[in-house]
Amino acid sequence: MMMVAPPEAIELAIELINYVAGVTRTLAPLSSTTLEAICVDQLGRIEIALEIETRFDHVIPDGEVHEWKCIGDIASSIAPLLHRSAV
Repeated sequence: MMMVAPPEAIELAIELINYVAGVTRTLAPLSSTTLEAICVDQLGRIEIALEIETRFDHVIPDGEVHEWKCIGDIASSIAPLLHRSAV
Protein backbone atom coordinates (compact mmCIF):
# COMPACT_ATOMS: atom_id res chain seq x y z
CA MET A 1 0.00 0.00 0.00
CA MET A 2 2.94 2.36 0.61
CA MET A 3 2.63 5.48 -1.57
CA VAL A 4 4.63 8.66 -1.26
CA ALA A 5 2.67 10.90 1.08
CA PRO A 6 3.23 14.63 1.50
CA PRO A 7 5.35 15.73 4.48
CA GLU A 8 2.35 17.17 6.35
CA ALA A 9 0.58 13.79 6.18
CA ILE A 10 3.70 12.04 7.48
CA GLU A 11 3.99 14.57 10.31
CA LEU A 12 0.35 14.02 11.27
CA ALA A 13 0.77 10.23 11.12
CA ILE A 14 3.75 10.46 13.49
CA GLU A 15 1.79 12.82 15.76
CA LEU A 16 -1.14 10.38 15.91
CA ILE A 17 1.13 7.41 16.58
CA ASN A 18 2.73 9.39 19.40
CA TYR A 19 -0.69 10.36 20.79
CA VAL A 20 -2.15 6.85 20.64
CA ALA A 21 0.87 4.66 21.31
CA GLY A 22 3.29 6.99 23.07
CA VAL A 23 5.95 6.48 20.39
CA THR A 24 8.37 9.39 20.19
CA ARG A 25 9.74 10.94 17.03
CA THR A 26 13.17 9.43 17.69
CA LEU A 27 11.62 5.96 17.60
CA ALA A 28 9.50 6.72 14.54
CA PRO A 29 11.50 9.16 12.42
CA LEU A 30 10.80 7.84 8.94
CA SER A 31 7.73 7.09 6.89
CA SER A 32 9.27 3.68 6.12
CA THR A 33 9.45 2.74 9.81
CA THR A 34 7.30 -0.34 10.30
CA LEU A 35 4.50 -0.29 12.83
CA GLU A 36 5.75 -3.61 14.17
CA ALA A 37 9.18 -2.07 14.86
CA ILE A 38 7.60 0.61 17.06
CA CYS A 39 5.23 -1.86 18.76
CA VAL A 40 1.97 -0.60 17.24
CA ASP A 41 -0.28 -3.66 17.20
CA GLN A 42 -3.69 -4.15 15.57
CA LEU A 43 -5.46 -2.42 18.48
CA GLY A 44 -3.10 0.54 18.09
CA ARG A 45 -3.92 0.70 14.38
CA ILE A 46 -7.64 0.78 15.21
CA GLU A 47 -7.09 3.55 17.77
CA ILE A 48 -5.16 5.59 15.18
CA ALA A 49 -7.94 5.05 12.64
CA LEU A 50 -10.55 6.20 15.17
CA GLU A 51 -8.51 9.33 15.87
CA ILE A 52 -8.29 10.05 12.12
CA GLU A 53 -12.05 9.49 11.81
CA THR A 54 -12.69 11.91 14.69
CA ARG A 55 -10.41 14.62 13.34
CA PHE A 56 -11.59 14.43 9.73
CA ASP A 57 -15.14 13.10 10.08
CA HIS A 58 -14.27 10.34 7.63
CA VAL A 59 -14.46 6.58 8.10
CA ILE A 60 -11.30 4.61 7.32
CA PRO A 61 -12.36 1.17 6.02
CA ASP A 62 -11.30 -1.75 8.23
CA GLY A 63 -9.53 -3.40 5.29
CA GLU A 64 -7.39 -0.31 4.79
CA VAL A 65 -6.43 -0.21 8.48
CA HIS A 66 -5.52 -3.89 8.35
CA GLU A 67 -3.14 -3.18 5.43
CA TRP A 68 -1.17 -0.52 7.31
CA LYS A 69 2.36 -1.85 7.70
CA CYS A 70 4.40 1.34 8.13
CA ILE A 71 4.03 5.01 9.03
CA GLY A 72 3.88 5.89 5.33
CA ASP A 73 0.76 3.74 4.93
CA ILE A 74 -1.03 5.74 7.62
CA ALA A 75 0.20 8.96 6.01
CA SER A 76 -1.16 7.77 2.65
CA SER A 77 -4.59 7.33 4.26
CA ILE A 78 -4.38 10.83 5.75
CA ALA A 79 -3.11 12.66 2.63
CA PRO A 80 -6.41 12.81 0.70
CA LEU A 81 -8.20 13.96 3.84
CA LEU A 82 -5.78 16.87 4.26
CA HIS A 83 -6.49 17.92 0.69
CA ARG A 84 -10.24 17.59 1.22
CA SER A 85 -10.19 19.67 4.42
CA ALA A 86 -8.14 22.39 2.68
CA VAL A 87 -10.77 22.86 -0.04
